[in-house]
Amino acid sequence: DYTTFTPRFASEFGFQSLPSPRALEDATRSIRTPHTDGTEEGKDKSPTNPTRSDADGNLRSDSLDGDGDGNGSSGVERVRSRALCVPALEYRQRSGGGMQKIERGIESMFRVNEDAHASMHRMAYLSQLTQAEVIRCGVEHWRRSFPYCCGSLYWQLNDVWVGPSWSSLEYSGSWKLLHYAAREFYADVLVSLHDADRVGECGPSCTISAVNNSAVRYQGDVNVSVHDMEGNVISQVSVNVQLEAEESAALHTIDPPRSTAAWFVLAKCDTRSSPAVWFSERLCNLRVPAGKPPSVNIVSCTEIKVTNMDSAPLHYVTLLYEGVETPVVFSRNC
Repeated sequence: DYTTFTPRFASEFGFQSLPSPRALEDATRSIRTPHTDGTEEGKDKSPTNPTRSDADGNLRSDSLDGDGDGNGSSGVERVRSRALCVPALEYRQRSGGGMQKIERGIESMFRVNEDAHASMHRMAYLSQLTQAEVIRCGVEHWRRSFPYCCGSLYWQLNDVWVGPSWSSLEYSGSWKLLHYAAREFYADVLVSLHDADRVGECGPSCTISAVNNSAVRYQGDVNVSVHDMEGNVISQVSVNVQLEAEESAALHTIDPPRSTAAWFVLAKCDTRSSPAVWFSERLCNLRVPAGKPPSVNIVSCTEIKVTNMDSAPLHYVTLLYEGVETPVVFSRNC
């Protein structure tokens, strides 16, 4: 938990995530994992396609035994997720107990069913989402601590191959969700939602803070709305922000509504491409309504419009475009 300490400068901190499923599948077609008998995995058993995915995005291993432990090394407790136990994936894991850390991180934030544990597509998405949220939490905490903490530099930017890693850019140059998040949490003017110092009888409160690391004075409004988990608006407030250059401040605190025990807060402002969000508990402990899939319309060759067709809110909607070789970058994602 990065919020438990505040350094003068934070560097080389990070959390691993998986690459996109298509990139992983393409890479593992030609992977050569050494056997203890001197032969190579994939070369003798299935020279064309050692690892492939089915229609549901579940990685299936033909040439690989499928008895990996999710560690990259022996002697460590096994992971439960079948999607993380593919030997070709483990072969590219360069962190001791790395798969366990990825799985624990995901399960500490999200409720994961058995279908998700078996799906490489879902686990890759959840790992990238967890990575983005973990780093965002730390960076925003340290930025709110300015000027005591005057900077941070997460590990790492890019990759030298396709595999589990700490990077925010994939080997191909595609953006992981962390890279999209970094564009928000490293903006010159940051609006951040976080747990308040006080916890009342009805649970935790939410504090709205802002940091201005630009060279000029900032003035604007933050439109804040409080919702129940069905998306119904409980209350709204507009918070005026006036910060001098290189200044940080706590602006407003929202106490828990008495009408519901589970709630979330959205904050919209002109410094963010997407709203900041705060939940009263971790999502793994909340009952989130199952909404309908959003409508995705291709408006033009440079514009895609995503519309929520349901009354229930859709959290962490992510676009993944895999139809071209050149990496596609969206103006906002997740």
